[in-house]
Amino acid sequence: MPHPEDPLTIRNDMQLLMFMRLWTSQGSLALRAASSLVSRSEGRTIEIPEKQGRDIKAEIIQMHKHLSSLLDRIV
Repeated sequence: MPHPEDPLTIRNDMQLLMFMRLWTSQGSLALRAASSLVSRSEGRTIEIPEKQGRDIKAEIIQMHKHLSSLLDRIV
């Protein structure tokens, strides 16, 4: 177990390893889709269909906040 002051790496943190595996396998697809949607939706609103038991907009907002925090910590 790493000390709290040690940086997280894929060698000492399973969750980071899993995130990096997910990002390296599907991240570019998600990034391309988001970039395309940004371009295609300029000047328009976006309606997201409802999904029972989930708040997709809230999930996207939470992901935005988490990615922003992670970006601040990447060295």
